[in-house]
Amino acid sequence: MTDAQRVKQAAACRRYYERNRAVVHARAKAWALANPERAAAIHARHKAKHPGAANIKAQRWRERHPGAAQAAARRHYLRNREVVAARGKAWRLAHPEKCRQYTRKYYRKNVAKCNAAKLRYCQAHPEWLRVQNRNLKLRRRGVTGQHRPHHIRLIYASQNGLCYYCTVPLLGVFQVDHMVPVARGGTNWPSNLCCACGACNQAKRTRTAEEFLAA
Repeated sequence: MTDAQRVKQAAACRRYYERNRAVVHARAKAWALANPERAAAIHARHKAKHPGAANIKAQRWRERHPGAAQAAARRHYLRNREVVAARGKAWRLAHPEKCRQYTRKYYRKNVAKCNAAKLRYCQAHPEWLRVQNRNLKLRRRGVTGQHRPHHIRLIYASQNGLCYYCTVPLLGVFQVDHMVPVARGGTNWPSNLCCACGACNQAKRTRTAEEFLAA
């Protein structure tokens, strides 16, 4: 077969495909289901011969069908929630700078949406806001260390819900105290924190936990 004949045949196949797209896809899908090993081998050879072609094709499809692409992505996420989450976490750890760039870019394009979402989250999780404000305040003062809400929950549970100093039941109402005050070189790491009642925290002032308990 000459080059001219190949070009002519390819054009004829293309015209047939355009006129019978649904039939061709149904036939190909049925054949792949009936011959999974051969279909996988053909797919692997094509992928090796044309690296990146599948990604380009998928990207074009997503651009032409944004609604269907979003729905498909949602179905995939619901079926593979743990795998997707683990993959995303691994990528963020491997590409911290890219992750920050994407986050800043998304925030600049959706300022109002991001602020509204953050407000809703803060209203639903006031303990998170308190921890963030505490970390920010101490970081500005040059204090090393930071902690998260789950650290406070673990500390509260380890104290059995009792004040670290006077052992009265806190009943969920407490203040986070630095056992070695930050004014005396204490850090903001969880190892230097405890849950105390308001009276003990105010009475302790700038003393260390050992000094306050020994008084």
